[in-house]
Amino acid sequence: MGVLGNAARLWREERPKKGSSLQRRLIAFFCLLAVSAVLLFALLLMAFGITGSGRQAVYGYAETELQHFSESLSGDMGGLSLVGLDLARGISGSCEAFFKEQGVPGSELAAHPELLEPLLSAQMPSLLSVSENNTCGGVFILLDATVDPSAED
Repeated sequence: MGVLGNAARLWREERPKKGSSLQRRLIAFFCLLAVSAVLLFALLLMAFGITGSGRQAVYGYAETELQHFSESLSGDMGGLSLVGLDLARGISGSCEAFFKEQGVPGSELAAHPELLEPLLSAQMPSLLSVSENNTCGGVFILLDATVDPSAED
């Protein structure tokens, strides 16, 4: 016989006896305690005026703040986009001047790996300036400068 069978047998044996077992009293006590706690909590909420009637006001306030935050974020991202475009133009012009000074076309950078370090060093002041003067997290340059194009992967 399983646990449920034993429980049913015990219940049948205890049912005709007068009075109640300690276990039943304990279960009834905890049920009463739980219901009392919920009712007390509800009464306290009503007594202090926390009934949910201000929910619409809070929703309106949150919606307004979210709109302001969205507009501020949009403005910041627009400003950073303009700074990024200006930085890209400046770096492109600087790279073109560097390649002209070196007498090497930019498409042949892979054939001249010794030019990579001086090229990147020439770009660092403008990158650091943008990084320090704006709220961006960082700046970077992408160069197509595979030194050995015939190498696998």
